[in-house]
Amino acid sequence: MNYLDAKKMFETSRKRKLGNNTYLEGNDDGSFAIRLHGTQIVKFYPDKTVFNSDGYMTMTTKARINEFSDFYIIQQKGIWYFLRDSLGYKTPQNEWIVFSDNISYNHETNKWQGVGENPKKMEKLRKKVKQYAKDFVVALFAGKVPTPGAGDCFYCGMVVTSPAKDAGKSLGEVTDGDHILSHIDERYYVPSLCMNACKMFPVSKVAWWTLRELWEGKTASNCFADVAKDQIESSIKRYCYRQLKMA
Repeated sequence: MNYLDAKKMFETSRKRKLGNNTYLEGNDDGSFAIRLHGTQIVKFYPDKTVFNSDGYMTMTTKARINEFSDFYIIQQKGIWYFLRDSLGYKTPQNEWIVFSDNISYNHETNKWQGVGENPKKMEKLRKKVKQYAKDFVVALFAGKVPTPGAGDCFYCGMVVTSPAKDAGKSLGEVTDGDHILSHIDERYYVPSLCMNACKMFPVSKVAWWTLRELWEGKTASNCFADVAKDQIESSIKRYCYRQLKMA
């Protein structure tokens, strides 16, 4: 789909639902957009196309962009790249462009704006996040991460209360990649960050029970402690990726 396709469909068709949680809509500035949930992931203008994940670099977001725009995204080592077609050959005629929120392609100049970070830099950051999540869980199970409370990071603590009360509930998040990155660089294992992660990327009841034991000053005694470790580590890693707007 391009601007003319979107304009024609919007003006002539009553069916503007394109898929599950996916809609075509018009904007006051004259553009047309593909909206997934609450995010306009593709915006069509007469001269350019703008792409935005709002930090939700999920499989569904990627699939909708691929389906409803004339560009194609592939993912390698957790990094999204734009292609002009689906072949995936890295040639001068089909350069791989690193995705970033609000990246745009100008159809008149054939140039991109807002291209993402250098892939090597992003790969390095992903490794830091993985190590941070691993070390976080080691510290947690060693009793070195206290219960979320007043002495916690104020910013992270803005969106959580208690593990028992809020387990399984949705998270009203505050997104700030630089803030999360500071914790990673300082190796600060923030209790509220763990809580946020386990709520945004839910863990099992066993993992919540294990967290409660640890934050009550007990040794994780249940036979599923290793499962809890893996789940909590995965949630922390995914949460950091989400805050840093990485796939």
